[in-house]
Amino acid sequence: MQTIQKAHPVLLTLVKIQRKYAKNYSWPSQLKILELMDLRQGIKRSKATLNRWLRVVEDDKYLLRRTRLKRDPLRGLMFKSSLYKITIKGYRLLARFGVDMSKEIAAYETWLEEISPDRKAARTKKMLKEVEGHPQTLGGFFQNLGYIDGAKLD
Repeated sequence: MQTIQKAHPVLLTLVKIQRKYAKNYSWPSQLKILELMDLRQGIKRSKATLNRWLRVVEDDKYLLRRTRLKRDPLRGLMFKSSLYKITIKGYRLLARFGVDMSKEIAAYETWLEEISPDRKAARTKKMLKEVEGHPQTLGGFFQNLGYIDGAKLD
């Protein structure tokens, strides 16, 4: 089975959980993921199969998975839960399967621009090049950047 075929049901389940709670990450248990895959998509798999699929999807960078551990004085380190965050590559894969991911992709792009000023400068340069020679679209360009009549909006 190809990676894309393994990624689709897992990513679709995780994105639905993220949308339900209006977050760009989720903390579902493996049993909850299996339950939702069975209920919503009719896919029954074992916990071991889910873990293999999650590893493959994570290795191909469609998903970030962070494990939380807690320290117990008697037992030492104990597994607590896992955080799942779909990457931009995962969102684009879901979009290829026909899932509307426009809001998630736009939010991801905005976040990337916030943490990387070079990315925002490159986007601005690209937009200026596109509207070059088209003065009628220049006003819309500045509105997209947050300017109206030369004044920056806050």
